[in-house]
Amino acid sequence: MRKSEFGGRNGASGALSAPWRLWQCLWVAGAALTVSGGALNASEIGPVAVMKQGNYWCETPGNALGRAGIHQPDQDFSIKHASIYASGGQTGTYLLTGDVIRFTSGPRKGDSFRRVSENFLRKRGPDGKDTDIRCIRSVLNNAEANEPAPAKP
Repeated sequence: MRKSEFGGRNGASGALSAPWRLWQCLWVAGAALTVSGGALNASEIGPVAVMKQGNYWCETPGNALGRAGIHQPDQDFSIKHASIYASGGQTGTYLLTGDVIRFTSGPRKGDSFRRVSENFLRKRGPDGKDTDIRCIRSVLNNAEANEPAPAKP
């Protein structure tokens, strides 16, 4: 069988061709640029992905004499499914490209985070730099003993 110019055999869909991949990357970069309203950093360019589902508990750093982190309940959110999140009883959508997550609609529209790891996010300020707010996905081994995990909105 001979391969078609689109990467498949006799027109069947196979692996994506180079022109298709280029178009896909340009589309993602254009979408991210539209959402951000500005120039992209290298960390913001990458494949579109989804976050792990769960409750993200947000806090600011504590001090050596007290708690390690100070809970910021107004910053908590839950990743539901696909690109849907919930916060404060309302839902919205987010876009994850590279290691940057942006809330694109809903109650947190305009907020963005840098993904440090699959379970750890650092909130970014309007200038794109990290702030003190960190959000950690709650799982059984890191939930606070004296504070319940964030309620599911």
